[in-house]
Amino acid sequence: MKKFLLYSIFLIFILLFSLTVILSTTGISTNKFNKLISEKVTQTNNINLELKDIKFKINPKELSLFLETRNPKITYKDLLIPIKNLRLYVDFSSLIKSKPKTKKINLTLEELDVSEINKLSYLFKPSNFRSFLNNKITEGKIIAKINFFFDKEGSINNFITKGKVNDLKAELFSGLNLKNTNLSFFADKNDVLIKNIFGDLEDIKIYEGDIKLNFENGIKLNSNFNSKIDFDEKKSKQYEQIFKKINFENKIEILKADIINSLTIDFDETYKVKKYNYSISGEIKKSNLNLSKPFENNLIKNEIKKIYFSSIKFKSILNKKNINLQASGKYSLNNKDFLLMNFENFVDNDFYNLKIDFDYIDTLKFDLINYEKPANSMANLYLD
Repeated sequence: MKKFLLYSIFLIFILLFSLTVILSTTGISTNKFNKLISEKVTQTNNINLELKDIKFKINPKELSLFLETRNPKITYKDLLIPIKNLRLYVDFSSLIKSKPKTKKINLTLEELDVSEINKLSYLFKPSNFRSFLNNKITEGKIIAKINFFFDKEGSINNFITKGKVNDLKAELFSGLNLKNTNLSFFADKNDVLIKNIFGDLEDIKIYEGDIKLNFENGIKLNSNFNSKIDFDEKKSKQYEQIFKKINFENKIEILKADIINSLTIDFDETYKVKKYNYSISGEIKKSNLNLSKPFENNLIKNEIKKIYFSSIKFKSILNKKNINLQASGKYSLNNKDFLLMNFENFVDNDFYNLKIDFDYIDTLKFDLINYEKPANSMANLYLD
């Protein structure tokens, strides 16, 4: 009797172990849950679902049961959504009661072209975001996973989606294109996090970028990214129209810089900007500025047509209330003698404060006091 009992326990253990191995690998085919999956997936209107082979499996890491089907056909308003894998997790105790309850649904999407996302753009808000999707984003591949979570009544109460975008191309402004861009994303009903942004904004390299959006009370946007600028006179010609739009008519012939950017924007429920703060800092390694109108006055002998900059470390903060800019480094008026300079500019509504501290080596003439500084002798000027 004792041997029979031990043999029975061992046999049950073998059967349970074999069943666990089968459920965690190949699974057991069934069609008893087709209706359950269809009801859960089609909770949203205008969704049609065609199921193939369904398998009952177990996730050994989570010790949870789920139903799995591969390559189901899901269409939303005649748009085929390429699903690679669908998993429906069920409550084990509810199966015993013959009233299966869904805990969550996992969808793994096939690679999706950005043109397919454009077809779903009417689902997104605000309208200018829909316009951006339709008219500005031209290329890109998206891979994503979506998890839907259900409450006790069987209704969707949250979702989580994550994935990545490769080879994104978009026109941000006229003549200014974002290309060769890759990123990863995570989103739920309250937040969207985009990180690991690497790409090219024309000749500006963008790297280590991130964007965070929160929708709990209006919209709050936070973004941080680094950029590297390297363009010469030939490349700068394509930015002339952009400079004119921001009333910057002086021509930047050469610009080599490493920049750290930080941006926060708060929108209200109507997507109107309530407040913003833009912080930018870094180093301008080299830059040539060709003035649209030569600078001249009674103090200097020769008019200034170009200004050359080198090793300029700067920091600027821009918001609705004020603008603050600080910079220090070297400048030259002849591209030979590079002299020290410090610059500070603060604007607060109608209040404007400018401080300049710089060395000067050319001729200076003060007729009021009958004094002339000869060329090639160093002078320091401080203006406040």
